[in-house]
Amino acid sequence: ATLRYTNGRRPMVHIFVEGDTLFIQHGCPDGLGVCTVDFTVTMPEDKAMWIQSTSGNVDLTGHTGAMDIDAVSGNVTLTDVSGDIHVQSTSGNVRGTSVDAQNITAYSTSGNTTFRMVGTPTNVMIESTSGNVELTVPDDDYNFCLRAVSGNVSLRGLSDVDAAERFVEIGTISD
Repeated sequence: ATLRYTNGRRPMVHIFVEGDTLFIQHGCPDGLGVCTVDFTVTMPEDKAMWIQSTSGNVDLTGHTGAMDIDAVSGNVTLTDVSGDIHVQSTSGNVRGTSVDAQNITAYSTSGNTTFRMVGTPTNVMIESTSGNVELTVPDDDYNFCLRAVSGNVSLRGLSDVDAAERFVEIGTISD
């Protein structure tokens, strides 16, 4: 962990394990001042993970297990991942590159969402309240549903076939 802080106030860091779950928590003493902590965590690639971040970016590379990520005020970047993905982002962009997941669910409030797939997904559902959505998938048959009130949706590689076994649903509310 790399600690950065101002006003001579060292961040509080609490790391502990309960069962098979690693918890990492930090904060500023007495809630005063500005302090940040950067963590690099190495874990088995195939284990399911749940990440909750407030005011921080989440960068995940090479993971093959299921991912459940909840980020408030920070970007989520997924690179070379292949486990099922569930991402919820408030005030940050979601970007997946070289993704080979079968199931993707992404909700974004005030941020752009981009997924570039290298594998053919079975189910994709992306919703954005205030941001653009871009999805690139391998050429194949998909059954998809698009909803846009005032946002931009960009799709590449989709052929709409009602009987397709792969389903893509994308909705935007505002741009």
